[in-house]
Amino acid sequence: MKKNIILAIFFICVPMVIFAQGLYFDAGAGIGQAWTRLGGQNAIDVVNTRGLQASQYGMYLGIKAGYGPVADMPFFVVCDLSMIRHVLNLQYFSGELNRGSFDMSLSSIIIGPGIVYYPISLVQLGLSAGFSFVYNTNNLPDGVFSEYMFNTKGGFAWNASAALDFGRRNHGCLAGIQFFQAMNPLQVSNIIQNTFQLGVFVKYTYRQKPFLPFF
Repeated sequence: MKKNIILAIFFICVPMVIFAQGLYFDAGAGIGQAWTRLGGQNAIDVVNTRGLQASQYGMYLGIKAGYGPVADMPFFVVCDLSMIRHVLNLQYFSGELNRGSFDMSLSSIIIGPGIVYYPISLVQLGLSAGFSFVYNTNNLPDGVFSEYMFNTKGGFAWNASAALDFGRRNHGCLAGIQFFQAMNPLQVSNIIQNTFQLGVFVKYTYRQKPFLPFF
């Protein structure tokens, strides 16, 4: 219920911001290295102890909307709605025979406030933090890893980024790196899911770009 209310507030506020002067908006995707600790154990170790071999990668999707520059300073106040997915491609072997391929996705979502700052016109720095919840899925047989497939009780996440902003006018392209962490206690099992991702991203952005020197 709590996450539905927060999502409703986000999607009500975004249209209001869009029609206001000083709109900031960005949206994009990225890839990188992700890792998750489940109850203090690395997820890759958990699957290996159950006769599975895994390869893994991370994915990122994100939207930020807000207002700025604030008081003629190169700051923007934003709301961040982002998701990271830690994807594990699992292979089950019996002896030397491959008995099947499966996927497990450990996804964490953040909804919360943040700031965007331009120290110079070419460089954008971002930081946000807020409420988090999980959306975990797999196509494994029933009961396998079921203790990790519960919803969250509600957790905390934060997201930091640094990017190059290509575009002198209101429309631009961001290319950068980011670090994301989400900590969520799972329902029923009470296992703590702690997911991290370090990766690169590309985003479209619309903003009233501060008039700052490039160097």
